[in-house]
Amino acid sequence: MKRDNLEYTMEPLLTPIENSEQDISKLKEEKIFKLKPLKQYSKVLNIIFIVLIVLLCLISIDIVCVSKYEKGPFFAIPTKTYTDGGTKEYIGLGYKVINYNQKQGRRDMEVGTWGLKYNTRPISVTDLDLALEFNKNPKQAIKRYYDKFLRVTGVVKAVDKKSNQLLLEFVDEDGKYKLDINCSMAEKDNDIKTYKKGDYVYIVGTLKDYKQGNKIVPNTVYMKNVFSQKQG
Repeated sequence: MKRDNLEYTMEPLLTPIENSEQDISKLKEEKIFKLKPLKQYSKVLNIIFIVLIVLLCLISIDIVCVSKYEKGPFFAIPTKTYTDGGTKEYIGLGYKVINYNQKQGRRDMEVGTWGLKYNTRPISVTDLDLALEFNKNPKQAIKRYYDKFLRVTGVVKAVDKKSNQLLLEFVDEDGKYKLDINCSMAEKDNDIKTYKKGDYVYIVGTLKDYKQGNKIVPNTVYMKNVFSQKQG
């Protein structure tokens, strides 16, 4: 009797599912429907990310080439040409480049934001000022003057006609502060061949480098695209 009752009271462990095949197919469709937009969204994000990386690389190449090597720009569009000798402005994605080409003046390249303004007015500084600043704090001095268009007064130390370079020097009375200013001239046809040691001149050009000196060799700054004029 117990056995019969046990069999009678037992319920099936599995119950049939009505329309099970149809329900499963619906679930699959819903799952696929949910996954497809996610996959498409992920692909779009990947494409956007790759495009941004490429654009950043192009911008970096232009900025480095202009600021360090004065080449280019390669990925910016020319927007304006000045009547000062041929200075041109270029606009890129988030940056502007000005390639100065004055007849006798500024001949360097400058890169900055879209707000960068045309400026051919040099920063006036004496050889004494440069000697003091580069002696006391070279890092701060190069940060202040690097890639800046300067007007500097000084005394001729030597003339290198072959290399088309003019060397100015400053030495204080006690010999404590010394500075050489190495000038690479902007044009070959200039008056430096008429200069002699001790002549007092002023130059305009862009400061592009600095070399720390020692007890024998003075500190040296390097100017490029230089124009000069003898005084007196």
